[in-house]
Amino acid sequence: MKEIQKIWQKITNNGVDETALGREVVKVRLLNQLFMIALLVSFINIPIYMFIGSWGLVYSSFANLALEIGGVYATYRKKYEVARFVAIFLFPTLEAAHVMIHGVNLGNVFTAVGIMAFMLYEGKKKMQFLSIFYICSLFIASKYYVIRNFEDTFKAHIYS
Repeated sequence: MKEIQKIWQKITNNGVDETALGREVVKVRLLNQLFMIALLVSFINIPIYMFIGSWGLVYSSFANLALEIGGVYATYRKKYEVARFVAIFLFPTLEAAHVMIHGVNLGNVFTAVGIMAFMLYEGKKKMQFLSIFYICSLFIASKYYVIRNFEDTFKAHIYS
């Protein structure tokens, strides 16, 4: 158990420079944890999607992996704003694309990223508003697209 805690601490402190960051340390650590959890979910999903033969979702998961690895690399290189941009703007954009391509429900992902936006942009009201507006717009647009283009599937899900 102690080994797992050590690994988690290393992951959490990836790219963290406590003297330079000050209060931002907590946000960078949170960002590292977010990326790691997302990476784990993607790694777990890929073999499952392969097993059930859902190759479109396999490819989508590889796109997620590339974005998540990019976010981890950005924090490692101390490019914290880039990492935030990946997490709060690029990741939901990719998820909206997944929703529209596959007709899947990822509402919880949008909610989680919206909450993260409040935490990661604490004290930056304009960025909080912009990111939440963008995430909500993506959510609404992708849902509307699914309802319009996967109507039979959507109705079967609603009325079953």
